[in-house]
Amino acid sequence: MSNVLFIFIYYIAILIFLYLVGRALFVIIEIFTKKDIHSLFDIKKETFFLIIGLVVFSQILFIFNFFSGLVNFNITIFIIFLLIINVRNFTKIKSYKEFGLNIFLCFLLFITFYDTGLSKDSYLYHLMSQKWIYTEKIVFGLSNLNPYLGYMSISEFASSLLNEINLNFAHIFNLVFLISFFSLIIAFIFSKIEYYKNIAICFGVFGILDNFGFDGGRNGFIATQEINKFDYSFSILCILFIVFSIYSIIIKKDISNLEHLIFSLFFIYAVQLRIFGFILFPLYFYMMFRFKKFRLIYNFSFTFLILWFIKNFINTSCFIYPVNLTCINTGWLFPEKSKYISYLVIDSFRDPENGINTINNLQWINEVFLPNNQNIIKNFLISVIFFELLKILFFKHQKIKRDYVNLIKVYLSVFILFGLWIFYLPQYRFSSFFLMTSFLILNLDFLKNKHKFSINLNLIITIFSFLLLINMNDYKSFYNNPTVISQASLPITQYEKLKNYGVKPISDISKGILCFDRKDCYSANYELSLSNLKLNYKIIRPINKNYYLDLLQKFK
Repeated sequence: MSNVLFIFIYYIAILIFLYLVGRALFVIIEIFTKKDIHSLFDIKKETFFLIIGLVVFSQILFIFNFFSGLVNFNITIFIIFLLIINVRNFTKIKSYKEFGLNIFLCFLLFITFYDTGLSKDSYLYHLMSQKWIYTEKIVFGLSNLNPYLGYMSISEFASSLLNEINLNFAHIFNLVFLISFFSLIIAFIFSKIEYYKNIAICFGVFGILDNFGFDGGRNGFIATQEINKFDYSFSILCILFIVFSIYSIIIKKDISNLEHLIFSLFFIYAVQLRIFGFILFPLYFYMMFRFKKFRLIYNFSFTFLILWFIKNFINTSCFIYPVNLTCINTGWLFPEKSKYISYLVIDSFRDPENGINTINNLQWINEVFLPNNQNIIKNFLISVIFFELLKILFFKHQKIKRDYVNLIKVYLSVFILFGLWIFYLPQYRFSSFFLMTSFLILNLDFLKNKHKFSINLNLIITIFSFLLLINMNDYKSFYNNPTVISQASLPITQYEKLKNYGVKPISDISKGILCFDRKDCYSANYELSLSNLKLNYKIIRPINKNYYLDLLQKFK
């Protein structure tokens, strides 16, 4: 069997599996509430199954890891239960055109396997994280081995299962978000709700303009990424949260209990992907307050977030890593590590080439940020102006009501979004959420009003933006050799055994820091000890506890 057919079969099987997990959640809710569910945010429920399936399955794996390594997760039994639940209430396909477009999305995105590979961070900590998750139950003080293990994302849990089959399969994690995003855009176009149709127009045009401009384009639209990079997946999740929040607050002016549950799951999953997901909390809290969803039954999903903080505490001795104020003195605490790492991470985003040098000054904005991102900002502004001209040209006979009282709020919101991007996540790969949300906010007057716009033209724009999303190298690789997908692999490397516990990479290819998938590897100049606790839990303690304190003294 060629590796293309092997990967394709697994790809389709995994998408179907996640779709059924999402569907199972809705079936269970229907059983307990004794009410049929037809839609979510006035979009047919089937459109959400895939992304919700990934969210739910990730929580199951995450909780399972408290008690065992995922090597012991019995996927066969899980699938049997999944099929039993999904026997109930299968509905007929209502729109074959919409169904066909979704199948087209899945098939075309498969081409992205042809020119993708493991990200550099995979070698630094992602594969290492996944190896620990797969082979061991949760480990006390795991981040002492490698401080980046403290950032372990929820994405690592599903990816650890996928990568054990094939290193290319973790790419499916990102494809789920891309498929879900464009599937929802297609559903928006076929919706009877003008707000959703207008969202599709905005994102379609913005996506096309992403391919034109200074330095070849790039205006902040989403894109495909390397394996184990999930920045755009995080952005997609947050953007969908914003899209449905605007609809619930401004258009519908209400949310159902189920919609509140989905909002909470999206918010929690965003935090589990990146701690910066807390940016969504003010909006979530506002909706909870405005629509009076304070009852415990509406917020039980926050159990997952509490468990996530407990996981953080077990791994790092901090409930929110690396926020130093949330750390507690335990037997596995590495003193001052969280403080040093918080400086290191922020600085690595601002100026990754010159060590920690950006904490107490703003010189990096002129010296690093603007040279690297000025064309992106220019392209974004061109996209905003171009869309304004389109509105004048095509919708000049339709009155767009501008709420001048709230206009200052629009520009203030955009200013805050740009500020958060520049000061905390100042790299292009983090920009999509900030720039795409800013684009929506700047066109809020357009989104709220009715426009005469052809469905077919809207579809063409969306499909065109989707086709341009896929990297040209993917198309070339597929065209040149459609029967072979480049297989991701790991190099053979050497390690030196350390005095107490673990090994250190010494091969040239490891550059003295890359551990690849060796789980007991670390490169820092300190010693650790590994001990067994009750119930076969493990704990990693630092022996030299002054290591990070000395680094901070040098920094000061």
